[in-house]
Amino acid sequence: SRLTEKGYRHNIVQSERYKYFQDKQIRKKHYMHLLNSLKISPSSLSNYDIHVSQNGIPRTAAELLKIKTLSIKKLTPIFPSLSEIDDDLIQELESEFLYKVHSERINKDIKRFNKAKELKIPSDITYNTLESLSLEEIEKLEKYKPRTLADAGNISGITPSSLISLHRYISKKNIQSKQKSKSIK
Repeated sequence: SRLTEKGYRHNIVQSERYKYFQDKQIRKKHYMHLLNSLKISPSSLSNYDIHVSQNGIPRTAAELLKIKTLSIKKLTPIFPSLSEIDDDLIQELESEFLYKVHSERINKDIKRFNKAKELKIPSDITYNTLESLSLEEIEKLEKYKPRTLADAGNISGITPSSLISLHRYISKKNIQSKQKSKSIK
């Protein structure tokens, strides 16, 4: 959608195509509002063989689309007004809500990582036990022996996802060592 906007501003996208794009964006916004406004209780969902936490908190259709096994078509018997969603938008809307789950998780990981940049990397760490690291990353980490996550992040070729994996690994090891020291006492 950003490219269509830019293309139109630079006279690459024709006005007819741009009008279709604008219309589609308006329809998409309308349907997103619809998906966010339709609600159902967890107990009622179980009548449709959809099982969620029975905490009494109603779920919106949008929240239910974050579940990989659900789709707009599968939710239509529960929310008949979903049948009005145009076919050209169904996949786009479903993808948007599924992507949102991953996006939220990544944002949480980034926030956690930014707070933990000064987390010390144990000197006895064996990088090859981290399956998510490439051989090149393992070689560089072993060569430069960074003392903190921030130091590791300054090494060329170390990806953000590898830093997050390293953070998770160190945090898990720290928790395990704290639990061991508590059980010894």
